[in-house]
Amino acid sequence: MNYESIILELLDRIKVLEIKVAELEKNGQDTPTVHHKATNKIMKSYTQQARDYINERKAEARQNGLSEIVLVCNDIQQALGLINRAPLVCNAMYQCMKDGDEILHPTPSGKSTTIKIKYYV
Repeated sequence: MNYESIILELLDRIKVLEIKVAELEKNGQDTPTVHHKATNKIMKSYTQQARDYINERKAEARQNGLSEIVLVCNDIQQALGLINRAPLVCNAMYQCMKDGDEILHPTPSGKSTTIKIKYYV
């Protein structure tokens, strides 16, 4: 096994996490983007990925002539390949709401996989 390359990869991941934490502390937000040196890609936070997904579904619905779309937290999690990320997906869902949008299935915590929101497009 090539331990040196594994260690370098782990160190690079740690650097990326340190950058994310620094951005969060500096900006007080939860959606930093970070340039990952090893893969040369821009990494988005899970919350930003969820917001992008929601906005894409809304745009698709609008293009298909629909006036509304209903999204469920667990469906979004699965579509994005996320596990145990209901709180951040719910946050993204709430952030994408506009006046008139409705929470169809609220829960006591407000951060459950069963949260269901109707977005008017």
